[in-house]
Amino acid sequence: MLSEWTAVTADEIDKLIGSAPNKTCQLDPVPTWLVKDVRGLVSPFISLLFNKSLTSGYFPLEFKQAVVRPLLKKSGLDASDLKNFRPVSNLSFLSKLLERIAQCRLQLFLDSNDLMPETQSAYRRFHSTETAVTKVYNDLLFAADDGQMSALCLLDLTAAFDTVDHALLIDRLERQFGLRDNVLEWFRSYLSDRTFRVVYGGIIHHAQLSFFVRCHKDQCLVRDCSFCTLATLPTKSTSMMSTSMRMPTIRSCMYIAIAATRLQLLHGSNSASPTSATGCPQTV
Repeated sequence: MLSEWTAVTADEIDKLIGSAPNKTCQLDPVPTWLVKDVRGLVSPFISLLFNKSLTSGYFPLEFKQAVVRPLLKKSGLDASDLKNFRPVSNLSFLSKLLERIAQCRLQLFLDSNDLMPETQSAYRRFHSTETAVTKVYNDLLFAADDGQMSALCLLDLTAAFDTVDHALLIDRLERQFGLRDNVLEWFRSYLSDRTFRVVYGGIIHHAQLSFFVRCHKDQCLVRDCSFCTLATLPTKSTSMMSTSMRMPTIRSCMYIAIAATRLQLLHGSNSASPTSATGCPQTV
């Protein structure tokens, strides 16, 4: 059972900042390279902030803001076709740092209690599609050696994480993985009240999603994300997918933002467009 977090130390923050890439988000007040240069001075203060977040079970609201930039999936694709774009989400440096702190502690808990299936390859360190294919290929060879026939069925879910029901996910974290008290409340806070803005053509579009899954493949910013893994693990009793959800996704809001920007540029208008009843972007 995991009911409280281990304390964050200044040395831990110093090492994480030093190993972080020099990427700066539009939301950052200062560039990342500057934070890395003065990490010896700011690490104690950041550790105090992170410890307060973990012990109170509250993920800061400012850390839940993201900037989404539409990028072509491949160079040379038709930019007039919205399906050729993919959303690239950027979070503030401190937000990603706090995620890394929680991810390391959660992964340690899962590994030490043997809660991860041996055949789980997605979102795990030293695992990939290559390890999954190797396992399947090995099983096929053994079956062939035993004179058995094999049939392989492959399934691919489109935007699977967009359909994750957060209420069921929180319930599963508690019942199956043993998260309790402030730890569980921290994840509940982490998942709620997230906002993002789509930046395209120099115009900023704002949106807010109550069911915004930040661990979607296109937006995941934490390497070896354990949280993604927990959403993909098989279960016998609870379905993680909600077929009744009709909340707008980041991708759909990105499409609307691109279309709205092109209309504004076409008509030469800088007028604002109101937010729709479904919570899609508001142009400002």
